[in-house]
Amino acid sequence: MICLFRLLYTGQQKSMVSEKDVALRIRTIRESKNYSHYYVAYKLNISQNTFSKIELGNVKLTVDRFLQIAKVLDVSPAELLLFRELPELAEAVL
Repeated sequence: MICLFRLLYTGQQKSMVSEKDVALRIRTIRESKNYSHYYVAYKLNISQNTFSKIELGNVKLTVDRFLQIAKVLDVSPAELLLFRELPELAEAVL
């Protein structure tokens, strides 16, 4: 199983993106789109409980599952790895 733990380079600055960071991005994007746990879990063909664990960072994501989540949320995989906030998501975090 491949876990998503990457070192991203943004210009000269290096940023470490942890699994918890990715999990938070998934949750933030899901909430900004007003998608329920049930809806996303259904689209991923997993239980609502499993998806909740993914959002809490308690489940290691495979690359395949990571790509499926990006597709369901209608975002690029890179957006799930970005450390900076996207402008349209800034209010959702607050």
